[in-house]
Amino acid sequence: MRRLYIVAVIISCICLLLGHRAAASGEESFITVEELAGVLKTKNIDQILEKLNVVKAMRYQGEMLPFVEDLWTGKSDRHPELPWNIVSLPIVKVELANILLQAERNGRIKTDRERIYRFVEPLVDSADVQLSQAAIFTLSLLDQERAVKSILGIAEREDKGTFRMAVVSLSWMCDPAARKALDYLVVHLKSDEHKSIVDEALKKSAANKKQTGICDSKGN
Repeated sequence: MRRLYIVAVIISCICLLLGHRAAASGEESFITVEELAGVLKTKNIDQILEKLNVVKAMRYQGEMLPFVEDLWTGKSDRHPELPWNIVSLPIVKVELANILLQAERNGRIKTDRERIYRFVEPLVDSADVQLSQAAIFTLSLLDQERAVKSILGIAEREDKGTFRMAVVSLSWMCDPAARKALDYLVVHLKSDEHKSIVDEALKKSAANKKQTGICDSKGN
């Protein structure tokens, strides 16, 4: 399940940066608010995370985003029928924050980035690899130097469970500190295999950044 989770997160990242122009199946993904609420009620974490990834890939999120914001901010009074002990789990909240940051990056909403940072940043160091991976990617969407510092710290450990996610997340960031961090890793990493992963991530992200122009405003 964890390997599939890594793939799903990286695919959602790539789809974000390509403006959803490169869907794996060529078909539109869609889920309604009612369907997402229904999945939450099952309390099945794997299914919940799967459906939240569908939300990330949706071209139109207009009706979904206010619901996601309610979930993220804990508006239990608006949705008393939901299992809030499940909604408030760190892995679920990190993914909700991820959706909001992607929507903000696409110009659809404004969200409380500081609140998200304070919640997500400590979780990049979680002993739960799945949670750490999710937090790393979500933190990278803030695209801030302080986020780069946290993610670089994880990459430097060269841990099998989190290294690739940290490198890929850094490679998609636009903040100049992210490129400096990757250049630092190429020089200081102990593993030649890991250095190759950094080189590959840089090449792929550079091509897509050039194609989309997503980092033009920061001069990357």
